[in-house]
Amino acid sequence: MTQVDIAETKINTLIKEIREDISAIESEEDSKIKVINRIFHECLGWPFSSFICETNHENGFSDYILKIEGNASLIVEAKRIGILGINSTITDKCRTLKISGSTLKPSSEGIKQAHSYASEAGIPISVVTDGITWIIFKNWVPGGYREKEAFVFPSLDSVSNSFSEFYELLSFENFKAKLFNAIFDKIHNSRQYLTSPLVSALDPSEINILQKSPIALDLEKILNSFFTQLTGDENSEIMKECFVESNESRIADYSLEKITNGVLNNLPKDKNKVGSELSNLVEINIHAEMPSDSDMSVFIVGPTGSGKTTYIDRFFSKILPLSTRKQCLPININCLDASGDDNTTVSWLTETVITFLEKELFLEGFPSYKDLQGMYFNQYKRMASGYLKKIYENDKAAFDEKFSTFLESEVRDNREGYLESLLHFTIHNRKKLPIITVDNTDEFTLDFKIKIFQLCNSYRRKVNLCMLIFPVTDKSAWSFSKTDIFTIHQSRSFFLPTPSPREVFRKRIEYLNKKLVAADTIDSKDYLSNRGIRIKLTDISKFAQVLEDIFVENNFTAKTLGELTNYNIRSIMNLSKRIITSPVIRIEDLITSYITTGSISFPKFVDALIRGDYEAYRVSTGDDFGVVSTFKLSSDKIHSPLLTLRILSLLRATKQTGRDVDERHLTINSIVNYFEALGIDSVDIETCLKEIVSLRLIEPYDPSTNVLNEIQKVAITYKGLAHYDLSTKNSVYFYQMALTTGICDSEVAHEIRSYFKSSRPFGEITSSVRKAFSTYLINEDSKFITNNHNNEQFKCQRDLIRDIQAFSISKNDDRTEDQDNLSIHLGKRLIGKIERYDPEKDFGFVSLSEIDDEVYFKTKKLENNELDSIHDGDIIYCTLSKDNKGLQIKTIDGFVNGRNKLQTEKCLIKFYNPERGYGFVIIGATSNEAFFHKTAFPNNFYSHLKEGLEFKAEIRLKEDGKYQVRRCIDVFS
Repeated sequence: MTQVDIAETKINTLIKEIREDISAIESEEDSKIKVINRIFHECLGWPFSSFICETNHENGFSDYILKIEGNASLIVEAKRIGILGINSTITDKCRTLKISGSTLKPSSEGIKQAHSYASEAGIPISVVTDGITWIIFKNWVPGGYREKEAFVFPSLDSVSNSFSEFYELLSFENFKAKLFNAIFDKIHNSRQYLTSPLVSALDPSEINILQKSPIALDLEKILNSFFTQLTGDENSEIMKECFVESNESRIADYSLEKITNGVLNNLPKDKNKVGSELSNLVEINIHAEMPSDSDMSVFIVGPTGSGKTTYIDRFFSKILPLSTRKQCLPININCLDASGDDNTTVSWLTETVITFLEKELFLEGFPSYKDLQGMYFNQYKRMASGYLKKIYENDKAAFDEKFSTFLESEVRDNREGYLESLLHFTIHNRKKLPIITVDNTDEFTLDFKIKIFQLCNSYRRKVNLCMLIFPVTDKSAWSFSKTDIFTIHQSRSFFLPTPSPREVFRKRIEYLNKKLVAADTIDSKDYLSNRGIRIKLTDISKFAQVLEDIFVENNFTAKTLGELTNYNIRSIMNLSKRIITSPVIRIEDLITSYITTGSISFPKFVDALIRGDYEAYRVSTGDDFGVVSTFKLSSDKIHSPLLTLRILSLLRATKQTGRDVDERHLTINSIVNYFEALGIDSVDIETCLKEIVSLRLIEPYDPSTNVLNEIQKVAITYKGLAHYDLSTKNSVYFYQMALTTGICDSEVAHEIRSYFKSSRPFGEITSSVRKAFSTYLINEDSKFITNNHNNEQFKCQRDLIRDIQAFSISKNDDRTEDQDNLSIHLGKRLIGKIERYDPEKDFGFVSLSEIDDEVYFKTKKLENNELDSIHDGDIIYCTLSKDNKGLQIKTIDGFVNGRNKLQTEKCLIKFYNPERGYGFVIIGATSNEAFFHKTAFPNNFYSHLKEGLEFKAEIRLKEDGKYQVRRCIDVFS
């Protein structure tokens, strides 16, 4: 039985009781207590905690304000039975009546009173009722509420006969979901519903697969293998080997190792007998210096796609020294395996850790009876020396029977106590440090996270020597840091930034160049490219260099791929395979482009991205490759085809001006209010918001919240930013969407189709198609925008319309970037920071705040370089140029005065990891530490780097107050 069926049974029972007692319901208070309260609570599901009575307003006291999650949502004006009147003979069913009409005139005073209270308090819906008659209306309606209709239930019979409508309007669950907006929309708005399917210029059935060349077919097998390994799905080693390091991750490596060693130094060193392990632990804890609580609980914080899980896995398998690694017992908890039910969280986590420990600690996967005797030896002694002493001395068999009964009860019924014993056993018997990593909590509620965090910390405090690691997104960390539980349990945090897609490509291509060998199963063949260059299949190893040219050196392509996938590495690799194997980019042209030093243009890259293997943009069922049409109507009711872009435009502007995470988000309510000022109905806004959340163009502040409500906050994602840029600046994308997006005007669709099928030059075809589509979008949008405000807050909306109009007048078929924004920086002297530079391979990246991106460079390609040597962290003057690969560093014009803060100091290497090429030094006679990378030394000196080495160096004090070695000046022999 559904919830509404249960409620209907309750309302019918209640109506029967009301009729039997109707003569005793005389006053307004009688109506409230005997009827109104009971209907709202018993039948409509509103908890009494949501009722606020007799609220003081400027012009009186409202009877009820009903709240949802602390927000005033519904106002109820109660009357004595008989006060309200309906001038109609039809009273047995729900009706929609104009508020200013003659039928509701006898109730006009109550309606006016309720509206005045609601307007002052900002409440969307008002109810006027005496318990028998119910009048429900919306307070804010274009044109004024009096000129619109209300839902009216004239009698208890009408409530009973039309209960589904009554429940949809006023039940707590439906009101929380704001279903009333859609219900009122049906009677307030006479907009046209889609009576026939949307029409696109090209039907999906007409879009054929493109034919591939012979070399492309033969290379398909190799390319699939290549990109499968690039993705890492079938090769976990590549995920560890090709983890993109940053200074933050290197410092996290070193700090985590120090914490781990600090804890291990407090583990029992002597091989004690099992029977004395608990007493030994007490003695050690008394005499040994224990690590602080903050060193035992660690947060690894980073955006989605920053590689937190890979980082932790790599740390314990490759970074931590083998001798230390052997003393650790990593326990990995994947919360995706949890049901998320708060009632089972504790038992699920407890059982998961128990299962893991039993498998790791005992050969048979569970403890033997002797193992259990050892684990509970302290209890054994307490029983033998205490309340069971006589039995122990007189009848050992009987004592053992009682102790086995105790063990059965502990293992079977006291699972938390059993887990605590297992952790003690791990530490004191097996001499290992338990390290519990709790992963994938981000998609769960804050309450779930808090419960998991508290539970893990409770076990840690019980056994003392146990580490906890929580990889979380920056958003989860932000919300979690505001809770009381976070401040109660001290912890340390390390931040991992999202890796640059170009760095990911570079490292993985480099790795595969060493490991991947072309398949020997394919016969050696010769192919003649369209440039007349003969290619051998055995030359495919050069293909990796072509990939580096496309995905590393071209900042347009890497940035676009990263944003479209919200920087998910696996999705980036899959999308790259789609592009490279697309017939749009001929593989033989890719290979010959390396020989002829040519390059693939960004328009062709976008064309391959959008079309894939087809003649035009096409999305098959289950084929989500990241690109969607932002012009697609998202409901069965006609609305502006620019609504998605209008919302993205607002959130984009909010992200650009926001100073922190909070300010880069907007509440659903503020978005609705913003667009209602432009005349867009709230139902259309909310429907569109749900659609673009599902497409990951925007994301909620709390990723665990699936239902959008008015106080939920959302922000634009990288994917949303990429789609906004494609929709407003990229002629290739705009042209493909014009051909394949379903639109509500069949004549325009036919016009676009005729242009596409014509035999005119391609440039004329694309220009005509874009102009027709642009004109359609602007005309349709104008039908739904009633107010063209010139306020500053609507500037982003005006910019959007200007950009869409530009597609109809621009003669340029290659509007791939915002030329205005880029051009103002070209040739100017800018301040940049060397993020990474590899002197051996002569490549690096400069970050520039003006473009919010990193620009690739090679010193041999610079027109001018004023620095004798370049090192990570240098703050420099530089200029930019632009070619078909995007932005390039044109010149490096020396240091920025006062920004590098260099000093010469004597240094001693305290720690060095030769496998990863980084370490830390002690600066002079101080206790200050400085980070260094091996590239601070001449490359012929790398083999001499070791702990204890003394040298003179330039030291930089960074903006975060930490030190870094810029370069070695001299080595002391």
